Amino acid sequence: MVSLLLAVNFVTVDPGHFHAALVQKRVYPEVAPAVKVFAPDGAELASHLKLIEDFNSRAENPTAWREDVYRGADYLEKFVSAAKAGAFGERPIAIFAGKNDRKGDYALAAVEAGVNVLSDKPMAITPEVFAKTEK
Repeated sequence: MVSLLLAVNFVTVDPGHFHAALVQKRVYPEVAPAVKVFAPDGAELASHLKLIEDFNSRAENPTAWREDVYRGADYLEKFVSAAKAGAFGERPIAIFAGKNDRKGDYALAAVEAGVNVLSDKPMAITPEVFAKTEK
């Protein structure tokens, strides 16, 4: 078992597509079960949390994720501030899915704050987003 001090920590930002939850469909021994979520309140967040709840409560191979959710219009600023303060441990991974028009901003903010990125495709849908992704 990996020490939680050295564990990978997932952070989900503005889950706009069910792909954001799929990474939590199973348990990984090297990933801490507590997941930080930063998002605006609404149907997309509710859908994301429902999928995690379904994974946790299924009869076969249930997971045990614990979502710690920040809801607010300033979710990206709160994510960046927490990342810069080291709130996600030594091995954080930010999960981005959907929101293709914002994904470049999200990924750039995460990398600049020292957080690794796991993103669904497409990463960039316009030249402007591609330039941010390239950075």
